[in-house]
Amino acid sequence: MRTAPAGIDQADWARSRAEVKQNVRTGGVEQFSEEHQEAIRAYLKRLGEGQ
Repeated sequence: MRTAPAGIDQADWARSRAEVKQNVRTGGVEQFSEEHQEAIRAYLKRLGEGQ
């Protein structure tokens, strides 16, 4: 399990992860940088392959 980076409250860290997931679900990956888009797409592809 990941821990929050120094200076970030654990609740804030957990909430931000949910916010990122929600942003991907509602807005797609286009709002992220090219580097992040590539990582998100690769992650989602791996998830799909596991089903």
